[in-house]
Amino acid sequence: MRDRTDIREQVWGGSKMERRIESMRKIVDEFEWLNLANENHLDRIEDRLNQNILVGKTVARIENGTILPVQGLTLWWAIQSLVPRIIWWGKTVKAGSMNSAGYFTGDVYASGTSVGLGQVMEFYGNFKRTGVIVCFFLLGWLVAIWDMRCGVALRRGDWRGYAYYFILLVPLMTPGGSAVELFSGTAAAAVLVWFLKNYLFKDKKEEAAENKKKQGNRIPPKESTAVLQRPKGFVLREIEAAKEEDGPTPLQASPTREELR
Repeated sequence: MRDRTDIREQVWGGSKMERRIESMRKIVDEFEWLNLANENHLDRIEDRLNQNILVGKTVARIENGTILPVQGLTLWWAIQSLVPRIIWWGKTVKAGSMNSAGYFTGDVYASGTSVGLGQVMEFYGNFKRTGVIVCFFLLGWLVAIWDMRCGVALRRGDWRGYAYYFILLVPLMTPGGSAVELFSGTAAAAVLVWFLKNYLFKDKKEEAAENKKKQGNRIPPKESTAVLQRPKGFVLREIEAAKEEDGPTPLQASPTREELR
């Protein structure tokens, strides 16, 4: 962290290879172990990792009227991130703060630098204190449900169920990320879980139940009948019609000829 700024200037500024090697040599020669009693070390950690400074700047700028809350803009970007780029070619949403951190804090960052918003700063920057309370309640509710199901699967020895919910929980554990990363990461995890559950690690019992269900839903083919089903009385009407066309039955053909003799 001590020489980070110098290294970035040389790499991005296109310095000569000798200068870059000299900087790397300086890191090795002047190496320092972390000393919590050294204020310089603590200040570097504070400036680099502590996002409370960025949150404080955001709250101060909104409270004094320097900027206005974005009213759900970054959350709308998060919803848009769910659409795959292969479907929406012109999608402008991408991972990172998309200069939201610069708007909230008022700091100017180098081009191409991605500054993590953090959920506190993003929720407050959208709807102030109400956004922090409501959004964290919903996020905590989802994490609690999946965590409990993950624990139940682990206790009963269902390693597949445990792995499925664990994969879904990992993208939610990003306190330094933005809502775009949270939504897109969770969606990608859900697709991965669906693939694993239905193709790679499909349970044999579930597969047998599905096959049995499919066989039960099949409609048996209708048996073909060679004899046509005629309505009652149809044969009698045919005989009477034949008698009217051919006339009375001749005596020679009559089955009662012997009786007439």
